Amino acid sequence: MDYQITNDHRKSNTYILKINESEVVIIDIGDFDTNSFAQWLTHKNLKLRAVFLTHEHSDHCEGVNRLSEIYEFDLYCSEICATNIKDPKQNFSKYLEGIETFSVNKRCSILQDKSSIILGNSVFHVIETPGHSPGSICIITGNSIYTGDTIMKTKTPLGFPHSDKVEYKRSLLKLDEYLQNEITIYPGHGNPFPSIEKY
Repeated sequence: MDYQITNDHRKSNTYILKINESEVVIIDIGDFDTNSFAQWLTHKNLKLRAVFLTHEHSDHCEGVNRLSEIYEFDLYCSEICATNIKDPKQNFSKYLEGIETFSVNKRCSILQDKSSIILGNSVFHVIETPGHSPGSICIITGNSIYTGDTIMKTKTPLGFPHSDKVEYKRSLLKLDEYLQNEITIYPGHGNPFPSIEKY
């Protein structure tokens, strides 16, 4: 992770990763200031290559439409996430105060479970981790894992209408082999921490 932004809406995290000398990718995109981000990219002589979404909740995808008005980029997420971000009831923007109801309009490139994608000099490994939401994924690159709301230092919320506690337990079992290695967890909320702190 090269840069972390804490968004105003629900204090979600946006992560910016350099994948080579001239390009970056974003993991999750909340309501951060897209104009300031554009100025920063220009100042650093960087281009936006892609955006990954860890899941469909509004605080993790709210900025996609605004950013797509400025840049052309590839949007990657799970198939369920790609469907749910178009539905204000499923991304929960319909029910939350302080944000406008929205649908993400941009076409998505679908990430399959246990697949990998190469962007620039980086390899991104994808693990589907439903539970917190049906469309949740975790993304591993190098010694880092970006977990969205699947793993946080605080307890993961499982009380949403589409949360599933049984699926969540299965997802944690799937992640076990990765988290027992020396890897840094970059959660959807809060600060990064070493995976050893979860064991």
